[in-house]
Amino acid sequence: MTWILLLAGLGSFLLALVSVPIVRRISTRTGFLDHPGPRKIHATPIPYGGGLSVALGFLAVMAAGLAGAWLITRGTDFGLPASVLRHARGAVT
Repeated sequence: MTWILLLAGLGSFLLALVSVPIVRRISTRTGFLDHPGPRKIHATPIPYGGGLSVALGFLAVMAAGLAGAWLITRGTDFGLPASVLRHARGAVT
């Protein structure tokens, strides 16, 4: 069970790591920026959207987990332990 959590955490981290530069570039091009002001501590515009990368990483891993649970209930167990398989049907219903 621990390896599933480690794999999910690593997958989420890697997706966020890859998507942050992409979202940052898109935010800069579209003007989705936090501009400096009298009540701000930064001196240059900072792109918003970092949270989108984190959310993308988390939601993609959750969707993959649900897709895996759906496949498990269709008769494919992918070598998962019985302690996980007994909860798979409840994850997709």
